[in-house]
Amino acid sequence: MAVVLLIGATGSTGGALVGDLTELGMKPRCLVRNVEKASKLPHLQGVELVKGDITDSASIAAALDGVAAVSICVVSATSSATATVDNKSTTPST
Repeated sequence: MAVVLLIGATGSTGGALVGDLTELGMKPRCLVRNVEKASKLPHLQGVELVKGDITDSASIAAALDGVAAVSICVVSATSSATATVDNKSTTPST
């Protein structure tokens, strides 16, 4: 069974992808900041959860062990970057 590292599984897009990967016979491994909190989310019940953060390269490297593919479902790593992305997506270019 192929293991897929999923970053952003606690969000709506990543959460939907967890079910899709499972239905396709793949094993999602979800990188989450708080394993205890994430384990209470219904769509993450029974899924492998590993503690880490997208801004921590060591935690990502550890989570990649034995992984066949990676899916990143995050907007940004910081609130200032989010504001920039939101601004670009909603402001028409001139």
